[in-house]
Amino acid sequence: MPVLTATRNAATARQCHLYRGCYPFLYPKPPVDECDPAANADADQAKHWYSWQHDVDDRIQWCMEEAKRAGILQSGAAVICIQGWRSGKAVRNYAPALALTPRGDPC
Repeated sequence: MPVLTATRNAATARQCHLYRGCYPFLYPKPPVDECDPAANADADQAKHWYSWQHDVDDRIQWCMEEAKRAGILQSGAAVICIQGWRSGKAVRNYAPALALTPRGDPC
């Protein structure tokens, strides 16, 4: 079973690539707290709306789509996602089971 990683850190992606079965994907979008507040009419409201969890969900969906494009996953494949329940190091206690579906369809 392949292990997919979505990270913004190039060093982390390279380290993951050292392990057999790991497929790192370098996420291109900046973190929520690094988005340009000038681009938003109300930066605080935008940060509230675009929460950390929403950012995580976007990364997971993006990673699954990239893995499908690379031929690592097929439509309908079972996917187990592991993430922290909050931002920070060594916080990993959330593991939903998902099915790979086209964007916009419910999992």
